[in-house]
Amino acid sequence: NESHYCKGIRSRQSFAWDDDPVLIYNLIRTQAAYGGCPVTYNGREVGIVEAFLDYYDTEVSQPPGTICSVENTHLIVALRDKRFLRVTQWQPTDIHFEVGTQLENNA
Repeated sequence: NESHYCKGIRSRQSFAWDDDPVLIYNLIRTQAAYGGCPVTYNGREVGIVEAFLDYYDTEVSQPPGTICSVENTHLIVALRDKRFLRVTQWQPTDIHFEVGTQLENNA
């Protein structure tokens, strides 16, 4: 219609790790109510519920989707263009991530 109103998508949406980092961040923000954006880690589906964009001016480059750091409260995942995703909430919460492993796309 002429109002250009777009009805919200009421199903889980996924992304590819090679997508634009801002697109990934915005998609995660919209998907929290649906269990987060799905990715796969060691054969298990994980929903990324809350995350923030970080930028590091570094020459070290990891393939997008690689876990670079694991802390008690968050993990850092490589994106493209020297951007990183600081994931602060995921489901299920009992998953133990390892540095250097890959989160797989569900897209």
